[in-house]
Amino acid sequence: MAVLTVKDANQKEFQVDNNTFKLTGDITDSDVSDITDRVRTRLSAVPDLQIVDSEGNQLDSNKLVSDIKNGSSNIKALLVDMEATHSGRNHNFAVYYEDSMEKDAETFLNPFNKPFLMNHDSYSEPMGRIINSYHGESKLTDERSAIHLRAKVTDSSKFEKFIDGRYRTVSIGGSMGTVTCSICGKTILKDNKFTFCGHWRGQTYKNEVCYWGARDIDYNEVSVVNNPADDFAQIMKVTVVTDSDNKNDNAGKDSNQKNTTKEENNMHDDGTNTVDEVKQKFNALYDMIDSMLSASNSDQKDAGQTTDAQTGNNSNPEDNNTSGEGQPEVTPENASEDQNAKIAELEKTIQDKDTEIATLNDKVKAIVDEKTNLTTELDSYKEKCFSLASMNKEITVDSIIKQELIIGVLSEDNKDSRREELLKLSMKELDAIEIKKPEETNDANAPHTVPTVNSPVLAEPDGDSSTTDSHNDNSKVKSIDDLTQEIVSKLYK
Repeated sequence: MAVLTVKDANQKEFQVDNNTFKLTGDITDSDVSDITDRVRTRLSAVPDLQIVDSEGNQLDSNKLVSDIKNGSSNIKALLVDMEATHSGRNHNFAVYYEDSMEKDAETFLNPFNKPFLMNHDSYSEPMGRIINSYHGESKLTDERSAIHLRAKVTDSSKFEKFIDGRYRTVSIGGSMGTVTCSICGKTILKDNKFTFCGHWRGQTYKNEVCYWGARDIDYNEVSVVNNPADDFAQIMKVTVVTDSDNKNDNAGKDSNQKNTTKEENNMHDDGTNTVDEVKQKFNALYDMIDSMLSASNSDQKDAGQTTDAQTGNNSNPEDNNTSGEGQPEVTPENASEDQNAKIAELEKTIQDKDTEIATLNDKVKAIVDEKTNLTTELDSYKEKCFSLASMNKEITVDSIIKQELIIGVLSEDNKDSRREELLKLSMKELDAIEIKKPEETNDANAPHTVPTVNSPVLAEPDGDSSTTDSHNDNSKVKSIDDLTQEIVSKLYK
């Protein structure tokens, strides 16, 4: 992509190049320059880091560290399980969507196993490589899903820091393939084509921070960092692999991965057979066929022995073939009528099961497509609700300020500071504000109140109509219809 210079809606210039749409999930100084919503997510309880052996048994981390320091450790590798990135908004001003994350997780392993780095330094030697990746539920929050990674760390100089907990938080690295704007909803990047909408991520426009929705992400690494942009991006478990372990690289496979496979194979709650159930039926069917063929072979052998006895053929016992070799094959042509009927019945059962599996596959595809469509629609509704809520608050604040200007309890010089003060309040606090005209109270220092302001429509202030008419057009108290029309104009501007 050629380097471009663009101006946003605030007339601020930005450079667009190949690095613009790269993702690094840690927070830098540039990320906090214009942010106004730096409220970070808090966990009620941060889970302890699990240090286990290849059988899943809890280990003494202090002893492991001591063994490493005195050179008596026999650790061969570490298997590090982590929740690398989560759905929703993160502090790098990107929004991650579940429907895209499910397929994007594969890029950690394809076309090669991506590296496990320090601080996104792609020119340094990796500590290890990603050996497993899947998208599923998060253990740290019920509100988001996560891409779970397992990395095999073979750099022995890093073992101690993983075990003692110094290496605990992580960050992904990758690039966005499709990008949408959270403020206007426009697609600004697709198929490597950039179309600027005027809103830059991390910048504030009319008190709303811009986020870029990221889809079709190509992940190229995961790193240990000190300050991740994703509060939940943490290492959950470290499995210690020693020289004495006669295990492969997937020793101590995480139970979550097993559960994920089980969930993928059992997707139906409507009473139809699941894939596992169909497999069980096929296994039972195969057992029945083996049993029948075994019985047929036994019958054939007995028949052969009877013939030998009748003809006086005293064969050597060593010539007896107990394995059934040399016996005629049981086929529909030489089988009995009853066996032919059973074979026909079994063939029909197999055809029925094939049809049932095809139907199940169609249902699975329909469910996946429906989930994708519903997720996309839900994300769209969330963005619209967020925009409407923000707009509703601004209208309420503007209405309060206008009312205070009309009554005279607020001057034009103090209008901006008053607006900033009101925007910090919650909607309940705004609705509770009351304003009275100065002449309605005997105490000059008492707060001025009018009937409670309930957004988005304001109650008309009390007052004599003749007094209202005496004001000029600029200070005339507006009617409910006037205020309603103003609100509608702002909503559809």
